[in-house]
Amino acid sequence: MQMEVDGGSDLAVTRRVGLGWKAYYTLSTILCGERYSLNLKGCIYKLCARPVMAYSSEAWVVRSLEEDILRRAERQMNRKMCGVKLVD
Repeated sequence: MQMEVDGGSDLAVTRRVGLGWKAYYTLSTILCGERYSLNLKGCIYKLCARPVMAYSSEAWVVRSLEEDILRRAERQMNRKMCGVKLVD
């Protein structure tokens, strides 16, 4: 992954979140389907989409900005799985 001069990892985090969304949309028939239980959706998410975002994260120098980006993406994915909108 590419590191920035100031020690941050904005580019790496942004790229991993994008790849996480790609993995999420690949599995969207299961993760967004109404006929599957939330338990099954959570297990598939934890096994397939979350590891894509966390891959090589042990080499990152994570600041609070990058943490917020990762948390925001994960919460958005969870809301989509549950069928809940942000305004709800």
